[in-house]
Amino acid sequence: MAKHHYVPATYLAGFSNNLNKKRRRASLVWVGDKRDKRIFQTSVESICAINDYYKLPKYTKDPDIQEKTWGGYEGKLADCIDAMITHRLTARDWIRVMVPFVTSMIIRTESFIRRFNDYIPKDFLDSSGLNQEDNTASARIMELQRLLPSVIVAEWTVIPAKQELITNDDPIIPMYHVHHKGYGFGIPLTKHNYLGVVPSSKYEVFAVEKNFSLKPNIKY
Repeated sequence: MAKHHYVPATYLAGFSNNLNKKRRRASLVWVGDKRDKRIFQTSVESICAINDYYKLPKYTKDPDIQEKTWGGYEGKLADCIDAMITHRLTARDWIRVMVPFVTSMIIRTESFIRRFNDYIPKDFLDSSGLNQEDNTASARIMELQRLLPSVIVAEWTVIPAKQELITNDDPIIPMYHVHHKGYGFGIPLTKHNYLGVVPSSKYEVFAVEKNFSLKPNIKY
């Protein structure tokens, strides 16, 4: 069995006071467990993970397609988060790395399972011969494709934190943006920076620099 992270380990490493630059998954973080009230230190590779969490049913053409999808952006995620904070993020890395990362955080965590299961009653699936667990697991990629356009045209704002931030096993946080006067959601990017995402029906996605290169239109 493979250990699948529903919150990327490389992202969690950004909240470590003992960052291992050679192997980010070995970085140590302090964890507070609300269920058993424990506080302990461990590596990020051992938390927010479940064995074969993204494994699809055997009859699926590629049972590992979901894990491969996340791997498509996780390799560059740490560098792109740093580049976004320091105003160096390219349009290509924004659309290929940061947009999938932000969107997938809505569907990768265990809360997605609870939300999606509420869409279709279990009795209906039982009567149709479908397995609810397999049906929900298979829906993640479809939900990713459905949500990507909304995240792309949303208003993105990188906000410096006045106090040190933490993250958890479901990093998406509801928020109200006082400047844009809109409700959206946020994600702690690092211990010192927060990303606010406010839905918009029309928004300038890219800005053109003087050298005619495209830059993601992210506010600071």
